[in-house]
Order: sequence, then C-alpha cells, then structure tokens
Amino acid sequence: TILTTAALTLAALTIPATAAWATGNQCTTYTHDNLTSWTATAGATVELLDKGVKVVTPETASKAGFTVLTDVPAKNVKAASYQTFKYDNVAPAALPAYRIVLDVDDDGTADGTIVFEPYWQISGNPAQNTAQTWDVLSGKFWTSSEKVAGLSKTAGGPPEKTWAQIV
Repeated sequence: TILTTAALTLAALTIPATAAWATGNQCTTYTHDNLTSWTATAGATVELLDKGVKVVTPETASKAGFTVLTDVPAKNVKAASYQTFKYDNVAPAALPAYRIVLDVDDDGTADGTIVFEPYWQISGNPAQNTAQTWDVLSGKFWTSSEKVAGLSKTAGGPPEKTWAQIV
C-alpha cells in the first residue's frame, strides 16, 4: 500500500500546477492552488506561481515537499508523472525526486520509501530552461530502507528496480 507520495527538491525549479496519477482506469490530477500541503526546511522556500510552484533549496540539507496520495494499493497505481522546469545551473543534475512511502506488510505503518530521481534516468544533466515531464513508473527506484524486498538499502542510489518489479 502506498501511504503517501511526495516530491522533494534539491535545486531551484518550478513544479507545474498539476501532478497526475492514475488508479485503475480512473485518473485524478492534483492541482497546486495553495501552499498548505507544502513543507520546507533548512532554508528551502516554496512560492505559488500562475503555472506552478517555484521551489528553491539553497543548501544540501534544504528540502521541500508535499503529500499527494494517501492509502492507495500499489497494484492500483498505473501512472505517475510530474513536470519540472530547471532555471539555474547551480546544481546541474539536481531536480526534485519523487518519493513514494510504502507499507509493505499492509499494517498501516510506513516501512520504507522508494525514490525516483530524474538524473538517474538520463545521461548527462537535465536541460535548463526547458519543461520536462518525468514518467515515474517507467524509471527505476532506490531505497534507504531494509524492508523493501528486492532493493538494496542505499543512501542515494543507484536505482535498481522499476515500479512493476517492486509491486
């Protein structure tokens, strides 16, 4: 079961106003129309824009995130994507990661988080001043948990398994 999903940022960028996911044949779109679901720590800032959310994380320890889903069976998730727009070249590879918190034993308690990071999915650095859509479920994930079967515990990659392999 997915308990929550969140996007965390590592550099200055904009996340557009919608982030889509699908369960079964029903697709729902999350729209950023306020900042109440966002958190920011260690100097990170989040600003609501007309076409998205601008997130700036000036330090390595800076993080920003928002909760997208709650309590969805993993087998029902058929699509997940988000779009980024990278404005700077301060941290050339850095873009927001898509983090999915899992309850692998279905007891209602988080057992681990799997992480999709765009720079692990491409060769080179993400393009600047270009909107890019990331198909999360087509990429590979890593985890810092020992409880996600089939994935080695790591502090930041490399990713090992796709969503289908994890499910």
